Amino acid sequence: MSEIEIVALCRKQDRVGERLLFKKYYTSMLGLCRRYVSDEYAAKEVLSDGFVKVFHHLDTFEFREGKGLKSWIKNIMINEALMYLRKHRKFQKNVSLDEVYDAPGVQQVESMDAELIHKAIRDLPPGYRTVLNMSLIEGFSHKEISEKLNIAEAASRSQLARARKKLQESLKGML
Repeated sequence: MSEIEIVALCRKQDRVGERLLFKKYYTSMLGLCRRYVSDEYAAKEVLSDGFVKVFHHLDTFEFREGKGLKSWIKNIMINEALMYLRKHRKFQKNVSLDEVYDAPGVQQVESMDAELIHKAIRDLPPGYRTVLNMSLIEGFSHKEISEKLNIAEAASRSQLARARKKLQESLKGML
């Protein structure tokens, strides 16, 4: 069944369509939620809340060239994860520019198991992990990150630098 057909069913509140949509995106969206929220239970809570919003707002989704259903759902999940983190005060809001530094790149990462790298990222403090995900994985600029997280751009840069350094230290310990 095509995405258009699944969305049409979901818009009619058809349970089969909703189940198909949920199953189609469950794994990838849970992975996305886990990148932001390391606690498994909390990540599933974010995922669940995100899908509630997806189904509630599906009538506003329009199929457009260059912006598919998956990216629309992904944006909802990212926003849900950020709201969860904000609610649980997982961000440092005030960091001075003097604290911003560049961490050197991680050596020998290509020889490491991807699961070890994912674990090291999940083990980062929530603020670091969130900024790292938004910057390196999702491609947001520091300006966009600061706006979405309601933090200073300097805090975004600082948390990214600290995340890289902490990640480097964690990965060195795994080599």
